[in-house]
Amino acid sequence: MIKRCHEKGAIERRNPHWLCHPLVTIEEAREYETAELINKMFGGAADQLVASILERGNLSKEEIERLKQVVRELE
Repeated sequence: MIKRCHEKGAIERRNPHWLCHPLVTIEEAREYETAELINKMFGGAADQLVASILERGNLSKEEIERLKQVVRELE
């Protein structure tokens, strides 16, 4: 796994002891993986991803409120 991450430019290995250091932030990784998921599973339609999550019906009240806040901020 470390070799694959290194080949993709996600980490670098430094001496001594070949310590690994990330070259991308968690947010950058999340954005990339989310875009990949949306493209692969939902044909690029982010609204279908959100609908799929909401239709599961197992969100807590706190999660629902956070989603509402995100939508309000986008309007």
